[in-house]
Amino acid sequence: MKLNDDRAKENMVNRLKRIEGQIRGIQKMIIEERDCQDIFQQISAAKSAFNSASTIILKEYISNCVSDISNNPDQFTKEDLVNDLINLVNKVS
Repeated sequence: MKLNDDRAKENMVNRLKRIEGQIRGIQKMIIEERDCQDIFQQISAAKSAFNSASTIILKEYISNCVSDISNNPDQFTKEDLVNDLINLVNKVS
């Protein structure tokens, strides 16, 4: 999948790098035997950040698919788009 503008791509990469940093931080907390409540709080924050990134990618995918259907109505059906979206949502949930 291609993000339509370079700024959106850069923002997404930066967002994923922050998530990666959060995951490394959680690993460090576990190694240091930090309090479980603190670890769960960080896991929750990372999960929320990842869900947010997934939503952005899903919106971009929807935008691209709708555009593709408009440009090639014989190639795609509304049912194809709905099935693709259901599959994507199921994969990230």
